[in-house]
Amino acid sequence: MTHDELRAELAAGARLVFFEFCISLLVVSVRCVSALHVIRPGRRAWPRGVPYSLVSLLLGWWGVPLGLLWTPLTLWVNCRGGRDVTAEVSRLLAAPAESAREE
Repeated sequence: MTHDELRAELAAGARLVFFEFCISLLVVSVRCVSALHVIRPGRRAWPRGVPYSLVSLLLGWWGVPLGLLWTPLTLWVNCRGGRDVTAEVSRLLAAPAESAREE
């Protein structure tokens, strides 16, 4: 999706969200995020989070202690429709290209 297409989607009321998942192996746990998903107006976001929740359910619990903490957190975020980052992305798209290079 190009920047112009994304701007058009956001202007039409779309939201941008990402989902979380957790993978653990005994003493090592990793909390990851998905790619951004465009959620159009009138659509529910949580069904897109189901695959990420399944990964957490299967692979997240096995790490001590972080897997036991992060797995329920990722499930909570995904069931609530992911993390909405529309405002942050809109702000980045509105910023001139020059200021984006400076950061």
